[in-house]
Amino acid sequence: MNEEQRLINLEDRVKNVERVLNDIKDALLGNEFTGSTGFIHRHAEMEKRLSRLEKLWDRGKWFLIGLGAAAGYGLSDIIKNILLIVKAK
Repeated sequence: MNEEQRLINLEDRVKNVERVLNDIKDALLGNEFTGSTGFIHRHAEMEKRLSRLEKLWDRGKWFLIGLGAAAGYGLSDIIKNILLIVKAK
């Protein structure tokens, strides 16, 4: 009886480990029956979104740098013209 009980306990432990491994697998890969996408899919989606945001940030940064350069050139031209007018008087 003792040996039989140990075997039953061992089988229960194996089933429990199997359930836990399936839960981990579902968490990582997702489960099509429950509609869960899993961490790996979510991570890939986050990487795509991050890449798009980084590209947008870089474009915006270079746009602002160009805008600042153009504004600086325009402002220096205005100041130069004001100084020419002041000197002429």
